[in-house]
Amino acid sequence: MEKITCAIVGFGGMGHHHASRYALCKNVRLVALCDIDPARLATAESETNLGASGSVDLKSVRLYSDYASLARAERGRIDMLDLCLPTHLHARIAARALRDGFHVLGEKPMARTLRDCERMLDAARDSGRILMTAQCLRFSPLYAELARMIRERPYGELLRLEMRRFGGTPTKEWYRDHRKSGGALLDLQLHDLDFALSVFGTPTSLRTEALRGESGGWDESLTRLRFPGTRALVTIQGGWLRPVPFQWGFTAVFERACLQAGGSGTTLVDPNGHPLPLSIPDGDMYATEIDYFADCVRRGIRPERCLPESTRESIRIVMAEMRSAAHGGTWIGIR
Repeated sequence: MEKITCAIVGFGGMGHHHASRYALCKNVRLVALCDIDPARLATAESETNLGASGSVDLKSVRLYSDYASLARAERGRIDMLDLCLPTHLHARIAARALRDGFHVLGEKPMARTLRDCERMLDAARDSGRILMTAQCLRFSPLYAELARMIRERPYGELLRLEMRRFGGTPTKEWYRDHRKSGGALLDLQLHDLDFALSVFGTPTSLRTEALRGESGGWDESLTRLRFPGTRALVTIQGGWLRPVPFQWGFTAVFERACLQAGGSGTTLVDPNGHPLPLSIPDGDMYATEIDYFADCVRRGIRPERCLPESTRESIRIVMAEMRSAAHGGTWIGIR
């Protein structure tokens, strides 16, 4: 089976990280890279908040210094683009690429504003191309097991879910301007919010208490969400105000078990603290999401695991969080 061909646009930290994952993919091969900074195109790997990105063989790919050059040379030769650009550029470049005939996988968040999300959805519909946002937690084996436990209830009903994601303020200029990045609430906390929405659906209401940080946006937050069909207490914490290495994790309390995960490992115990058997399949969530999208492109089908309308909904709920924070943490009803 011939592989789908792909170019990465934006070869910063996440671009390097994505590029190193193509060696793990069975449905797609990386054939080109594009970045306006020539120094990045000369660097085989990069440091990210996840650690070293992994190395890329730059001799095996074609290099471009701007999107227009890539589009002129590669239209009809490349099937999909993997956009790893700053958030405020997502909509403009994605809409242009879709109308240029490329299928588009875009890094999260989908876009900086709801209007930008609609611009991308319109371009996908008009062009007949496939669009997906790379919400990586939807493709994580660990988070997939958490979702299964919530849905199938092998240990009874979910009572409490606490999700958390922290780190220091990023050093890159565009992150530090909330008008470009959306601050930590959009850039970082969105990971866990999107996962929660993928499991529970749209919340009925929420409240967000937050602090502004160096970005000028909401850079430290605590959100409480109410979802239909569950009495579980669901909270999400996140922020950039802590000068510590990147940290993530969750605690899920069920009637007959507690699943806890983070940088130090994953445990499943009964109500008395005794270990329970737990098996999490191997798998790299970044390679899995890229390979899944490439398979959708090859088969000409919509990405049901991560539809662009669903990631647009996650942006809508983040905007509700911002409204709640701006009003001192008041409860916001969601329609």
